[in-house]
Amino acid sequence: WAAHHLVNRGRRNDALRLLREATASTMDPQPTWEGLVLAVRAQAETLVEAGPVLARRSFERLADFAAATGDLPSAAASAVLQPARCFAEGTIAAVQEARDRLVDVGGVLPRPDIRWWPFAVDAAIALAEGALDDAAAAIEIARDEGEHLEVVMARSAALAQNLLRMLHAGELASLRPILESSAARSDAGVATVVTYGIAAAYDGDQAAAEGVARRLASSGRPLREAGMAWPQVSMLGSDLAFAVRSVELARAIWTDLAPYSGTGLVLGGIGYFGSADRSLAMLSATLGDFEPASRLAARAHREEIRRGAGAWIDLAAVAAERIKRVG
Repeated sequence: WAAHHLVNRGRRNDALRLLREATASTMDPQPTWEGLVLAVRAQAETLVEAGPVLARRSFERLADFAAATGDLPSAAASAVLQPARCFAEGTIAAVQEARDRLVDVGGVLPRPDIRWWPFAVDAAIALAEGALDDAAAAIEIARDEGEHLEVVMARSAALAQNLLRMLHAGELASLRPILESSAARSDAGVATVVTYGIAAAYDGDQAAAEGVARRLASSGRPLREAGMAWPQVSMLGSDLAFAVRSVELARAIWTDLAPYSGTGLVLGGIGYFGSADRSLAMLSATLGDFEPASRLAARAHREEIRRGAGAWIDLAAVAAERIKRVG
């Protein structure tokens, strides 16, 4: 559990070291113990520094172990991670199948979090498809179910999903005055800061947006500092860099995001933040590389069509048009 806590704080290397030490001290591990180690490792490899190949490999090891041993906790952990894998590399239809699998697992292992997850995934699917009225209702249902079941992450999930709903509805600018004081704090999280920055940009406060871009770029590796929120920071940060033409921020994000080309940006299975190629296209254009940016935007558009993410098909097309105008 200590390793799990470290993962949630974005400390992947510390979590993996603790797992190695615990495994070495266990002389005769039982299937549930082995499954727990694989589950925490699979979660740790969703942090940005692991890269997509290692993330996929760790998930597959967990899923194979659960199938081979019949270990129920391992199967549950695999089921929880499956929607994110489907958003990243599959289709919305596959996410729906993963959601149904969660329902099945919840019937056998009635843990509160397992029972809550299908509701959260329902909201994520509606958001990705651009069904905003359905999404608003699903977000509220997931939040209420989470509170009823006392799921700790239900409230933060609802906040992230409402952020996506506002993004798709063109309402992010309204967050600027709400986030201004919290983003100004020296200990503000990267996700809060970047959300305030893009809200300021959309609200026409160029000076505030530029200040946020400088602040994020000065950290050097904002995606690593974001911990589990790195997909959200990737997408919003890329748009912010483009909006204020911050070459420094574009370089800082590109360093860690480039390996994810060809995959989707997923916040824990509860929020899809579009194709990594869309964000990379915005970064490439900010860096003045307009031909590669146009190719990345076109690829992002094709990927969203294949994925069936209607909201992001539109946003990929908008990104391509914006790049064309400035290039």
